[in-house]
Amino acid sequence: MTFRCSLCVLLLISTSAVAQQTGTSPASAPPAIAPPATASTQAPPASHGKVVFSRSSENVGTAEDKAGQHASDVVSTVTDADRAAVTFTRYALDVRLRPDSHAISARARFSVRNDGRQPLKQLPLQLSSTLAWDHIRLISDPEPARFAQTTIPSDSDHTGQLHEAEVELPQPLAPGASLDLDVLYSGSLAQDATRLQQIGTPGDAALRSDWDQVSSSFVGIRGFGNVVWYPVASIPVRLGDGDRLFAQVGQTKLRQSSALVSLTVSSETLGDPPNVAILDGTVVPVSFTPGDPTAHVPGLARASLAEAPLGFQTLSIFLANRQKRSGNALDIYAREADEHDTQPYLAAGSMVTPLLRTWLESSLPDRPKPSLAILDLANPEDAPFEERQTLYTGIQPLTAEQLTAPMSHSLSHAYFQSPRPWLNEGVAHFMASLWTEQTKDRDAALAQLDEQRSALSLAEPGDGATDLGASVSDRPSLLNASEAIFYRTKATYLFWMLRSLVGDAALQATLKAYDAKLDTHDDYFEQLVNAQLATSPLPPSTTGSVTAKDVHQFFEDWVYTDHGLPDLTITGAFPSGASGEGSYLIAVEVTNSGGSGANVPVTVTSVSNSVTERMYVPAHGRATHRILLQGEPTEVQVNDGVVPETTASIHVQQIHYTQPVKH
Repeated sequence: MTFRCSLCVLLLISTSAVAQQTGTSPASAPPAIAPPATASTQAPPASHGKVVFSRSSENVGTAEDKAGQHASDVVSTVTDADRAAVTFTRYALDVRLRPDSHAISARARFSVRNDGRQPLKQLPLQLSSTLAWDHIRLISDPEPARFAQTTIPSDSDHTGQLHEAEVELPQPLAPGASLDLDVLYSGSLAQDATRLQQIGTPGDAALRSDWDQVSSSFVGIRGFGNVVWYPVASIPVRLGDGDRLFAQVGQTKLRQSSALVSLTVSSETLGDPPNVAILDGTVVPVSFTPGDPTAHVPGLARASLAEAPLGFQTLSIFLANRQKRSGNALDIYAREADEHDTQPYLAAGSMVTPLLRTWLESSLPDRPKPSLAILDLANPEDAPFEERQTLYTGIQPLTAEQLTAPMSHSLSHAYFQSPRPWLNEGVAHFMASLWTEQTKDRDAALAQLDEQRSALSLAEPGDGATDLGASVSDRPSLLNASEAIFYRTKATYLFWMLRSLVGDAALQATLKAYDAKLDTHDDYFEQLVNAQLATSPLPPSTTGSVTAKDVHQFFEDWVYTDHGLPDLTITGAFPSGASGEGSYLIAVEVTNSGGSGANVPVTVTSVSNSVTERMYVPAHGRATHRILLQGEPTEVQVNDGVVPETTASIHVQQIHYTQPVKH
């Protein structure tokens, strides 16, 4: 079993897109739906939509009124540049649910900032197409704001459409300026897989991916990218438009990661009340006030999340009635029917814990005890989803051995958390690959990683331009990566490279000493690595010493900038006799036609011996390294699969040595 993005899993069925581990769609997959005119990121023309209703101080009606209104087609004046300029910096949400009728109503107070280059004359706000804007007010103005609501196509919501409010501003919002709003909205959130079915996904498979719903037996709504149940501003994108949807979700999450969020949820119920509440990936207490079922007076369950940074997440709400089982840093909340299948999950946690403790168990005295929550979804076949230290998955009758690989990833989040996506996800995927190495071998782990290298190479096509027309130098660094192919796949490679450079002991000490509260500067992790080098032994295959200069060059090439991947070639291996019986000096010459420098292992082999040393090959450059070897050399290998390249990541050349003629 693998824990993958539910959308990506379904895209494998419908459009042959790759899984969440790459975060991209193959270039060969034809769009199943023509992208809307507004899907461009290049300041496109204004979108067209239909006005569903408009509101002013004289125009406030009920949900039934809204559904019955008719309006003519109009041209919206909102552009994608307007949408991309809006950054939410604070949310205070009060949500009321009536699960028996899938109903939701909410009051949201929030702050937005104009991060664009031009003043905003109107403010675009979006919700799922099954929700409607009831009331919008600028907090600085006692009167309700005037706005028009249009329906726009976008697969950031499971319905494939958004309701966008175009809010009239009394004066343009200047670049860098902020605005506070108070809004009311309502509607229903039933399970809906329209967007996936529109691209040909079979109905049952689509529902197993888009399982979000407000129902009497289960409340699970994930947020932007799945269900837009809270106000957002985003560029409309379709699933058939390559990997732009995943990019849009990632960019939005990154842009709003510092937003502060508080959330209160109240849910009516006539049946078994929810006894577990998970808000924004955090398990919180849930209280219940009983009603009177005989008089059809519902009880009221209530849960709250205190204000905290959103992080690289989307806002989510989960309420359910589950049985709890705990052990091995796991808290499993299972349906009663699935409780007997939880034991293998606990056993799998026990099996992977020694590896995680060796690499990740914190050396900080105030670090909380590791804990991963697992919430059993409404259907065992529902696609898994994870955020923070919570995994949402259907509990299935699997063996512990089947569960260890995905558990090594998910449980890593209980031991190591970071606000930086490349660290948070990179470490978890690195640990999953180490589990493969431990249970199989190193070659199997690197082969598994190499399966993603071609997708990474496509995302970073050497020195060419990106598909958006930006130059390589314009690409976000790994520090600011918002696409999974970078903060997962590339970051996993990065930890393998760093392990090869500084050794297990230094990297383990670095991960154990990491403190998310102190990670406020871009070079924090680099400095943490350097602090461990003085007391940690070098890897056995390394000769000489690794200096702070070497570490800094590594971070410059792979973390702080993004100039693509290296592309190495062995241009020569020149052996000569050396002083000492049977000794040889081999000069290995390597060229790099790629945009990024590479510190790679070089191994020279004889019939009875081999020596591995490291050499640095600069971007668009050439380097020569000399290795002293006992025994006549037969082969040289550059790179061992740890450093990702645009093509092959292992280079082997035979050495044919001719003894000099003695006169």
